[in-house]
Amino acid sequence: MPEETPKTAAHHAAQYDFAELGRAVVRAREAAGMTISDVAESAGLPEPLLDDLERGQGDVDLEVLHAIAHVLGVGVGVLIVSGESGQQL
Repeated sequence: MPEETPKTAAHHAAQYDFAELGRAVVRAREAAGMTISDVAESAGLPEPLLDDLERGQGDVDLEVLHAIAHVLGVGVGVLIVSGESGQQL
């Protein structure tokens, strides 16, 4: 696999489907039987941030995704999926 350059990394990030990330978070949260408030409180995050994430709005860093994944009992890779194929990256 060719090495990713900063230019190709930026291109992939620009094409990433944040709506799919949001749907993955919703699926994991619902599977865990938690509300947005439950996850936000347990992860130490503002509820509006999690609400925006689930709606595919804005962006989050890996630290935030790790906190959410930890609370939901899943790996970060479960949340980070390809918007086109639905497969884990």
